[in-house]
Amino acid sequence: MIAGAGCALAILGVLIVSGDTGASDDDFNKWPGVLLCALVVAAGYFVLGAVRTGAMAAAGTVAAALGVPALLVFLTLDVNDFPPYSTDLILIGTTVAWLGSYLIGPGRGRPFFLGAGLIGLWFTILQLTEGVFDFPFALISGFSMAFESSFDSSGSEMGGGPFSPSFDAPDPTTMGVLSLALGIGYLVVTRRLDRHQRHGVATPFALATLPTMYVGTLLMADDLEQAGTGLLLMLVGGGLAYHGSTVGRRGTAWVGGATTAIGAAVFLSDMTDDATIGGMLFLAAGIGLVAAGHAVATALNEPDEMELTGPGLHRTSTLAPATSYAPGWTPPPGAEQPVAPGHWNPPPTAPP
Repeated sequence: MIAGAGCALAILGVLIVSGDTGASDDDFNKWPGVLLCALVVAAGYFVLGAVRTGAMAAAGTVAAALGVPALLVFLTLDVNDFPPYSTDLILIGTTVAWLGSYLIGPGRGRPFFLGAGLIGLWFTILQLTEGVFDFPFALISGFSMAFESSFDSSGSEMGGGPFSPSFDAPDPTTMGVLSLALGIGYLVVTRRLDRHQRHGVATPFALATLPTMYVGTLLMADDLEQAGTGLLLMLVGGGLAYHGSTVGRRGTAWVGGATTAIGAAVFLSDMTDDATIGGMLFLAAGIGLVAAGHAVATALNEPDEMELTGPGLHRTSTLAPATSYAPGWTPPPGAEQPVAPGHWNPPPTAPP
């Protein structure tokens, strides 16, 4: 993690040097940035090809991943345009590069590429449908054009009325529906992979599930109003908590539980303006959630969060089959069995 963070800091330094080198009084020379960012990407993939594990591999992954969007920014840069780069091309190219790097080449099987690619896919969908990342530029341009059109060439105001900007704002409802749909899809894939003991591949999907579903819920808050938003948060939180508790993802389970409580608080806050009544509602709802949590955990025979669980199978990558268990670890009944090199074992039948 420290090596990856250090690589990100170094890339920031490259961007600063690229900007300072290309800046001039007359124009901006983008080619120093193109060259330096291309070298960063090439160095990242070279390191990944030479070193598959450890801190250097983490640094190579960050270099290859972050260098791609930076390279595309410089390649599409035109200071005479507004926005000065192609947002669509940057998002599409970056997403394809990240997902492709996870599937083939020296970055094959590295979860960072998959997680980044899934988030990039979400951003790309929002950009292509609603132009969300170009909206700030459209907003500035709309205000500028409206302001200029309200004055004549001599500087006197025309029409005497306030100017009104003209631009198409992204539709929050559309973005919310798309984000929620994508988040639900990610959650379904996560659960399927976890149930098949492919936890390494499932983790990036689990990570991408959280922002897509939460942002989608918030974007729909205006349509759902406070009570509806609270109920949707409770539904999302309950689903995440159930998923996390049944496949062993403690972080997801804790986030889901917290979201459920927040959703209940949002819903109940809309029920009354009286503080005493509101406090009593919170107290009753809290006790109800405690009882519900206890009942569900008992029904699922859920292990305690403090129970020590054993390490999983050793894999050469998230796409490779498991080859051995950690030393001294005895697999539980029905767990995935190690696969000898060059062989494949069908998955065992799930225990009752």
